[in-house]
Amino acid sequence: MRTLLLMRHAESSWDQAGEDSKRPLNTCGESAAPRMGRWLSLQEAEPDVVLSSTAVRAQTTAELVISALDSSPELRLFDGLYHPDTDVILDSLACHGEEADRVLLVCHNPGISVAVSELTGEYTSMPTAALAVIEFDINSWPDVLLERRGTLAHLWRVKELPDE
Repeated sequence: MRTLLLMRHAESSWDQAGEDSKRPLNTCGESAAPRMGRWLSLQEAEPDVVLSSTAVRAQTTAELVISALDSSPELRLFDGLYHPDTDVILDSLACHGEEADRVLLVCHNPGISVAVSELTGEYTSMPTAALAVIEFDINSWPDVLLERRGTLAHLWRVKELPDE
C-alpha cells in the first residue's frame, strides 16, 4: 500500500506584478500551510518525502507544512510540477517516490483537481491548501503507472479542520 498526499499550494498574493511562478503566499496562506502540517501530524499521516513545484507559492507551502511536522522529510523541487497534468504527477511519483510509503506532492490547480478525479473517480474541488489522501494498492511507486486508480481516503480543507 502506498499513499499520495496531493496538496494544492496555500493561498497566494496577487499584490505584486510579475511572473506567475514568483508569486508569494499571502497572510492567509502563511497560516494555512503549517496548520495542514500540524493536522497531518495529528492524523499520523506525515509524509516520508515531499515533492513540490518550484513556484514560490508551492515551495513555500511545502516548507511551511514540513516545519509543522514532527518529522523532517526531505523536500525535492521539480520544475515539471508547475501546473502538471495527471501523467506528470504519476511520473514524478514513479521516479522520485522511491521507497517512501507516503509522499506529499504540492502543486497547482487545475492539475490537482483533475488528478484527484482521474485517480479516484471522484470529482472534488481543491481550494488552496486542500489535501487529498489517495491510497494505492501497489508495492512500489513505479507500479502507479500501471495501476492508476486509487481510493480517496480523506479530503481535508483547512477551513473545515477543527479549531486548534
